[in-house]
Amino acid sequence: MYLRRFIREASYEEERAAARRSPYHRGWKASPAPEGSVFGQYVFAPERAPIWWDMPDEENTPEEQALYDELYRHIDKNISVTDDAIRQIVDLVQSGTYPDVFKTTGDVRLYRGMVLTRDIVDGWGAIPDDERIRQKISRQFVTLPVDMTINPKSYQLATSWTTREDLAKHFTRFKGGNFSNLYKVVLSATTTANPEKFFDLSGFYMMNQQTSHYMSEKEFLGIGSINVDVLQIAEMSDPSKDAFGNPRY
Repeated sequence: MYLRRFIREASYEEERAAARRSPYHRGWKASPAPEGSVFGQYVFAPERAPIWWDMPDEENTPEEQALYDELYRHIDKNISVTDDAIRQIVDLVQSGTYPDVFKTTGDVRLYRGMVLTRDIVDGWGAIPDDERIRQKISRQFVTLPVDMTINPKSYQLATSWTTREDLAKHFTRFKGGNFSNLYKVVLSATTTANPEKFFDLSGFYMMNQQTSHYMSEKEFLGIGSINVDVLQIAEMSDPSKDAFGNPRY
């Protein structure tokens, strides 16, 4: 028990030290926001203080605390961020007031993994009418160039994406039910083709020890419609059989 705890703590300290060394996460040392900024001079200061020891003593406003709580619920419980919070985030990113947390993005390729029904995927018209490709899709992931726009569900404005292709594929795993009418789908898009459409959560992850546990997810929030240029797709296979249709032992 002590050894496992020691390993976890050591790993955490290494991650934190690496983040401090990296120019990707030094924004918190920048000059404070101008006087009169919506969330004071330092956003989420009480939550950051346990790690960033020279963070000043500044309380959150009620609106600031509500936004922190909502973002934390999203990364901890996978609860969708509300549209009002997303609009607030967009305003903060575009204003550049708190660039240490509400980051703009460079040229990044992102992935989103899902399990979708055959009707939805066929409706995209992205799979070529080629029997060889369809046969291959029945056995493994096939990568297809596409030019399409993906819209979020009607009840939410934001979708979750990651820079980790392997993690996106993890979200296409079989979770039970009727697998025969399902596809494993990984969408891919770039921030360059979607300006001001992605919010990088890395600044939020390094707030404190609680949030830093999720750093490895490398998550971005996609806002609104996203232009997708690569589609990876495979038919959901019977989990009781191998890739050749033989029973698993």
